[in-house]
Amino acid sequence: MLICETNVSPTMSQKIIYRSFYATLAVVIVGLAATIFVCQMRNLSGNLQSGLGGFYGGGGTLIIAGGGILPEEIPERFCKLAGGARARLVVIPSYDATPQEEKAIIREWKQRRAASVDVAQSRSRDDEASSLLVSKIRNATGVWMTGGEQAIPANYYPGTEVEDELMKLLERGGVVGGTSAGAAIMSRIMIEEGRLEAKTRQGLDLLRGAVIDQHFMQRNRLTRLRGVLDRHPGAIGIGIDEGTALVVKMDSGRLNVIGKSYVMLWAPSETASPHRAEFLKAGDTFDLDELEWDNSPLEYHM
Repeated sequence: MLICETNVSPTMSQKIIYRSFYATLAVVIVGLAATIFVCQMRNLSGNLQSGLGGFYGGGGTLIIAGGGILPEEIPERFCKLAGGARARLVVIPSYDATPQEEKAIIREWKQRRAASVDVAQSRSRDDEASSLLVSKIRNATGVWMTGGEQAIPANYYPGTEVEDELMKLLERGGVVGGTSAGAAIMSRIMIEEGRLEAKTRQGLDLLRGAVIDQHFMQRNRLTRLRGVLDRHPGAIGIGIDEGTALVVKMDSGRLNVIGKSYVMLWAPSETASPHRAEFLKAGDTFDLDELEWDNSPLEYHM
């Protein structure tokens, strides 16, 4: 019987090949593990953001002012968030502005050293002016909605491309601000008028799960806001006084009050008390997730 005994030792070149193979394999494994880790962290971050509430998204900011004479701190904060000297602003009047009034608006905001200021408004839900407004918002870094009559923006903008573009502006990190009527329009349930009992209209769904009221303490509007919340028990009420603004960071739900008066938050509560009230003065900060309410989008109904 012929027995062949084999004693094969790897050559030096084979050893080099083996080492190179295992080194490459190790790099691939480490890279794969790092990729999985990053994906998991992104998913975790997304889950945490989802846990904070339904309207958080993008890196944008809302500046919601309560009307009256605004201290310069409020428009200055708006311009700074819109990019300062590089800000591209669009101002939407909540009234039928004349050409002379539009020029005055442009002069006012140009004094704050924005790169460009446009005034645009629609008198129809779907016309050439509306298309022009959509185009201007698409290229803007900040949009400001003036005071006036809530019915005017409510007639033309909710449920249109204008609303869509305002949402996209927030998603890409821009700022949307407004005062008085321009603040009330920011919530889907919009208070149009009424002293003790509010008449409501469909507004913009920029601050989901909320109902906004303005001139709040100056005009003693707690009763009318509570009446609206009774009809929409899952919503949070936000009352903003004159000369004051609530700054809302959309990615974190962090609130900051600027100006000279107060903001009231009125939220449902699962405790013995039916509601929870928070009063915030200028300089205060607050995290909306502390209220622990379901801030899913509201459906408008009478």
